[in-house]
Amino acid sequence: MTLRFSFITLALLALLAGCEDRSISGAYVFHDSTSAALMLITETPDHRFTGTLRRATLHDDGTVTAPGATAVSGTVDGSSLTLVVGGETVSGMVTSDGIDVIGSAGQDADTQTSHYAKGVVVDYDGHVHQLKEMSAPIAANMRKAQQVAAAKAEMASLVKELNDFVTRSHDIIDKTPAIMAMYGFEVESQRKALQRGRTLRASGSPAEAVLAGDLRTKMLGADRDYVTSMDEAVSTGRINSTRREALLDQHLAQFKACVSLNDRAADGTGLDAQACKPLADAQTAYRNVLAPLDKALTDATTVKIQADAELATIWDAARKALN
Repeated sequence: MTLRFSFITLALLALLAGCEDRSISGAYVFHDSTSAALMLITETPDHRFTGTLRRATLHDDGTVTAPGATAVSGTVDGSSLTLVVGGETVSGMVTSDGIDVIGSAGQDADTQTSHYAKGVVVDYDGHVHQLKEMSAPIAANMRKAQQVAAAKAEMASLVKELNDFVTRSHDIIDKTPAIMAMYGFEVESQRKALQRGRTLRASGSPAEAVLAGDLRTKMLGADRDYVTSMDEAVSTGRINSTRREALLDQHLAQFKACVSLNDRAADGTGLDAQACKPLADAQTAYRNVLAPLDKALTDATTVKIQADAELATIWDAARKALN
């Protein structure tokens, strides 16, 4: 009888011990390649539990975020549990080595399940440390990609500026002969106007004297204003061209390594030869147009100076002779 009682007592103790082992109180750790989580929960005798959830996430830009703990609560019924995390309710299963959380918060794309293994806080800390170690090269690559993108954008802007300069330069080169011819036309036209005014004035006719006066007014007014506008266009063209060349040369100096690349090289911004080819082509076109542009501007300036000198003499004569 005593022996039988002992067996019954041992069986009850074993059963009670088994029931105590069913408590889910403790620390549970989840981790994958981009995140880690620590769930600390305490179960009460009525099979309810409360606790906290901490998460750390490695983002695409290489940053690791670990916001403050989120409160968790729920109930457990045998191996099934209901978990409330930050207002969201999910289900779960108690397994031999932890807890499987099932629902929209699950990490597995197919099963939507996250396995939280039994562990300790230092396990979570170790996974967070690994995430931070992984973040460094990711962040470095992200910075490099941003630098390359910024360099490409700046280079594209410079390519456009060079191409626009080349287009304007060819327009100036093409129009320069007509401008030079216009100066010659104005000189000849004003010389003829002075001769006609002198003829009118010499006739002695009051009417023709009036016409000579009108002609003088036109020569020293509208005609001279027109030539002045031509002078300003030529001078401004030279000044603007010189300033623009200086700015473009300064910008090109920043991409000196880029436009000098061979097929296998890369400059300090990470741009390779293929990426730099549009700039190299634009620079070639820019360099090639500078000499013809300079000649056109020089020729126009020379003709302007000569014409202005002749016109000044003619207008001075008109001022005196046609008064």
